[in-house]
Amino acid sequence: MRAKLYLLLISTLTLNLPSSGQISVVKSEYKGREAYALQNSNMRITMLSGGAYIAEIRLLFPDGSESVNPMFNPHYRTIDPDDYQPDSHRDLYGLGRNAKLMAGYMGHYLCFPYFGGSLSESEEQLGYSTHGEAFTVKYQVVEEQEEDGAKLTATAILPMTKFQVSRTLSLMPGQSVVLVEEEIENQQPFERPYHYVQHVTFGKPFVAFSKTRVDAPVSRIAFSAKQEDQSSLNQVEWPIVKVENGESIDAGLFSSDKGEGLYRAWLMDPDRLYSWFTMYNADLNLLVGYIFSKEENPWIGDWHENHRSQVLPRNGKTVAWGLEVGTTPFGSGISSIEQEPVFDTETYRLIGARERKKQSYLIFITAIDQVFRGVEELELEEGSIIISEKGSGRKMRLANAFGPPR
Repeated sequence: MRAKLYLLLISTLTLNLPSSGQISVVKSEYKGREAYALQNSNMRITMLSGGAYIAEIRLLFPDGSESVNPMFNPHYRTIDPDDYQPDSHRDLYGLGRNAKLMAGYMGHYLCFPYFGGSLSESEEQLGYSTHGEAFTVKYQVVEEQEEDGAKLTATAILPMTKFQVSRTLSLMPGQSVVLVEEEIENQQPFERPYHYVQHVTFGKPFVAFSKTRVDAPVSRIAFSAKQEDQSSLNQVEWPIVKVENGESIDAGLFSSDKGEGLYRAWLMDPDRLYSWFTMYNADLNLLVGYIFSKEENPWIGDWHENHRSQVLPRNGKTVAWGLEVGTTPFGSGISSIEQEPVFDTETYRLIGARERKKQSYLIFITAIDQVFRGVEELELEEGSIIISEKGSGRKMRLANAFGPPR
């Protein structure tokens, strides 16, 4: 369904959606899986207890209609990853390091304590998965209703890697902005390296060839972790990047045609306090964005999949655009977390014995018109997120009572 526009399009474009109404916190099912949804008069966000996946984000309109869900929901039926059993599910999701990920894959999940799938045969036999353990377990979810909003907190112990992980979603009345707060605790009595990457995956119909675009404050782009690789590119003027042969590529467009895919790493502007990205499809009148602390999230992995992978259960039917935000540009595995810097930027972090670490980020969603040109700049002011459109001088101001990410 095409999103309806309730916007006044003038030199300053201000979002004025209803600010009244209660926030509902609903335990239900989402596509056959236990789910919890936060909803106000403007938006709904849904998190699954299995893996703490953020499976759905929708903009809601005064006439009762809603936007498309920009998050990736696969064409096949998924299950909670902790319910995966090789004997029962091998014909549905396959075997090995990718099986639990394929079984539960929905939208946005956390890759922790490592990013990538370079596992040894013995690690795979022990049950380690591609992209870590955080998405493979069942979370206990607690609902909180407050005077100024509502929260969902999902907490789990990672039994193999010995961490505790929590994710809290907060929503206030009259906003189309969600605050996400996360905490990790090292349950071991010694210091350890780790990766921490948000695998934010968008899917069709929101993701469409040559229709969907991304903007972000990117400083450099690399195709390889090898320092001597000449395919590592300096960004010229986002989103246009000149490659070695003198040609240019549009890094901000979903340009992978049917049967194609790619992966490249974006280094965020090091002079900024916050990193961010926005993704939009003007044909569907919809834009979604994330804002992170740049200190803990210097990298975005840019992954396209357009009917390329023929392995089970994708079977050549998957269309997805993943933006992988965090500590690490190129994946490795649990025994090779400590990789060399890329572009003089570290690719992992350390956590001390019994230490806890926290970070937060913002997710927002808004309507746009069909002549929207993209995001020139994104700024945080007291009480607002301000989105400046490229080339027009128009601005969108979204109410944000949460303040900046930490």
